[in-house]
Amino acid sequence: MAKKPTVTTLASGFNSTETLNANFENVKESFGNTLSLDGSTPNAMEASLDLNNNDIINAGVIGASSLVVNGKLISVSNDPVYDGTISTFGASLIDDVDAATARTTLGLSTVAATGSYTDLSNQPSFASPAQGALADSSVQPTDTQATSAWTTGTSTAEGIVSPLKVASAIDALAFSSYDLNSDGYLVLGMGLEVVWGTFSSTVDNNQTVDFHRAFTNECWGVAMGGFTPALTGTLTGSFQFAAKVLSKTQFLVDRNDTISGIQDYTYIAWGK
Repeated sequence: MAKKPTVTTLASGFNSTETLNANFENVKESFGNTLSLDGSTPNAMEASLDLNNNDIINAGVIGASSLVVNGKLISVSNDPVYDGTISTFGASLIDDVDAATARTTLGLSTVAATGSYTDLSNQPSFASPAQGALADSSVQPTDTQATSAWTTGTSTAEGIVSPLKVASAIDALAFSSYDLNSDGYLVLGMGLEVVWGTFSSTVDNNQTVDFHRAFTNECWGVAMGGFTPALTGTLTGSFQFAAKVLSKTQFLVDRNDTISGIQDYTYIAWGK
């Protein structure tokens, strides 16, 4: 029903009672279709309220499950600003008008805005001029080195110890072949050969002994060790035995004349 009640004009007295009662009924219904200033019921909207671009002023608390502003739905339960879960500090940052103000709120120093080293506090110490000169003269990431600086030879004058030279040094010390038995040998990568073994001495005079493995090129020296069984008695000479290299395949042994019988000796020889 419209806000304005329908009122019928009384035309004559004989039907005035019915018309008057109808008018009063229409007025009553119109009042029931209005909002009450004092809150008396019924006082609830049954349709959307159109303010015709007018404002709601002097409002206290507005209770709503959601709010639409400029066509955008703002959900109160999902917005920390509206549901009150945002911290005091967060609220102080939200209302900052620009980045500079926000940096001030966060307590950031000038360097946060400029990124300049000159604005940095507690600046680290730089190297001295002398240290800087040494750094400038050292190998730089973009430098290239001459091939001679990366050789794998035996010279110690290279400016850089290359991985190839390190590998070459390791190979020189590595065993290229060996036999680790009582009569054995080993050959180093650099060419050094060591041969050891045992032999039986049968005479007091010179005795030629064969190396159980011949040297590739030459033998430089040979040394002998103790013999078995243990020697009994007293030696009258100044030595128990002597050894001398004959060739890359043999050496000569001369034992003390006081030693008799067959005796087993050990030897070790070196060469290349």
